Amino acid sequence: MSQLNTHIQVGRVGQLKEVGANLVVTVCSNNPYKNGSGEWIDNPEWIEHTIFARQDSRIKWAREKLESGDLVQVTSRPKQTEWKASNGERRFGYTFAVEDIQRLADKPVKKAEAPAAKPQGKKAR
Repeated sequence: MSQLNTHIQVGRVGQLKEVGANLVVTVCSNNPYKNGSGEWIDNPEWIEHTIFARQDSRIKWAREKLESGDLVQVTSRPKQTEWKASNGERRFGYTFAVEDIQRLADKPVKKAEAPAAKPQGKKAR
């Protein structure tokens, strides 16, 4: 039996940042829930996905094609990391190593940025 540990996230790009030769793509997804009063509460989840230097063509694509607000689907492999904090304590976290990333849609256009609508109806004489 094979085993699998894959993370798939669909969300909006927050930012792209260079970390050494790697590129980190921050993605946000909303995981809303109902509170005790039955109201929906937003619950944003920000995850940093790392495109490692060995994936240079994917890094190039992301730099050229992605911008903040774009809707993406990211498939990554979570890997637990460990380090020693400045106070000597052992710390743990996760690195999400990108296996695939696709742009699903451009960022939404705000009404102020949208082209002006043409008037509808009869022309005045």
